[in-house]
Amino acid sequence: MLRRLYDWTLRLAAHRHARWALAGIAFLESSVFPIPPDVLLIPMVLAERAKAWYFAALSTLSSVIGGFAGYAIGFFLFDAVGQPLLDFYGYSGQFQSFAGKYNDYGAWIVFIAGVAFVPAVAGVFNPETFTLKNGLQVVVISNHRLPVVSQMVWYKVGSADDPPGKSGVAHLLEHLMFKGTKKIAPGEFSKIVARNGGQDNAFTGHDATS
Repeated sequence: MLRRLYDWTLRLAAHRHARWALAGIAFLESSVFPIPPDVLLIPMVLAERAKAWYFAALSTLSSVIGGFAGYAIGFFLFDAVGQPLLDFYGYSGQFQSFAGKYNDYGAWIVFIAGVAFVPAVAGVFNPETFTLKNGLQVVVISNHRLPVVSQMVWYKVGSADDPPGKSGVAHLLEHLMFKGTKKIAPGEFSKIVARNGGQDNAFTGHDATS
């Protein structure tokens, strides 16, 4: 289930309403959703670097609002909503342990969190970027929050680039990527990925194809 949620979240990056999807994911992740907004934020920033600060601000604001909502769930609806969520994710034991420490040292926890200097984490993934001899730009991002490896090839062309009167060309070319090559038969690449425990997919967005 976690992998399907991860793939679904990642595909939202190419949606024409990706910014609102980012806001929604950041809001939900603050209290109930298990996938961090970074999964959506990173490819969006790579696709539109000029809007990096806008996307980061939108994600941060939505996360803060979601935090207030999470607090409201814990304060007003803990028995009806909060406890079932803890049980669903298997965190009941950890919550009881933290609650005990907070009851004993709550004032110090709040004080330290309020005055301690915490550096910005926008660059926590420290992406490594280099260009191959054939001109392909490679971006390697290490994110150890999830036990998942994702490899993607992005083309800076999408449905917005379809010639007039020929809508769907970008989507057609996306599907042709599954038709094989001179050395690999149609469907063989998907079988190789599946044998190694993976899944392959593709999507066409407004201004990008992956």
